[in-house]
Amino acid sequence: MKAPSLRTLGLMSATLLLAACSQKEKPGATEVSGRDLYQGEGTRGVTAAAYTSGTPGGVISNSYELKATVAAVDPATRRITLTEANGKKSVIQAGPAVANFDQIRVGDQIKAKVDTEVVISVRPADGGGTNARATTVSPAAAGDKPSLNVTDTAELTGIVTAVEPDQRRATVRFPDGQVVNVKARPDVDLSKVNKGDQVVIQTTQAVAVSVEAPQ
Repeated sequence: MKAPSLRTLGLMSATLLLAACSQKEKPGATEVSGRDLYQGEGTRGVTAAAYTSGTPGGVISNSYELKATVAAVDPATRRITLTEANGKKSVIQAGPAVANFDQIRVGDQIKAKVDTEVVISVRPADGGGTNARATTVSPAAAGDKPSLNVTDTAELTGIVTAVEPDQRRATVRFPDGQVVNVKARPDVDLSKVNKGDQVVIQTTQAVAVSVEAPQ
């Protein structure tokens, strides 16, 4: 399972910290807005956002389910061809974490549920934000149809490098050097956001995948 990219996290932070229309980019920085979260990021399912009025940050949650039918299985490469209800086909490769691969048959039903939560907060410079990631994987028991439960948690901390109250904009630099310009929601008091403050993005993503014989 792939964790949310820095690009995705940056866009999410923009959505909650900032409001929805882009202005001209600063040189060397990525300008993002709430609209960007839904363009080019492959968002599926139901997405909800919540925040406290006047407070930078908030919570974004996304949940979606996918159902598909196994159309072909290649044991040599561990590749599976799937067909969704709308006829769309895709090929996936089962990694070593997928136990009991030999139990998969053409016609089996694949069900996947993905729940993601992103919490964004702004802390003082000494707020204790970290950059860490942890993943837990629970495969199927021996002899069962394949299933997989994966939980991925991550924390990413950016630093506010500039605040422009007149433009209602702040600039945040992330550990890999990416710089993101974010525009404040109308209710956020930017006088309380200072250069050096931490923008902490905490993500939790849970993926549950099961393979079932056709009914």
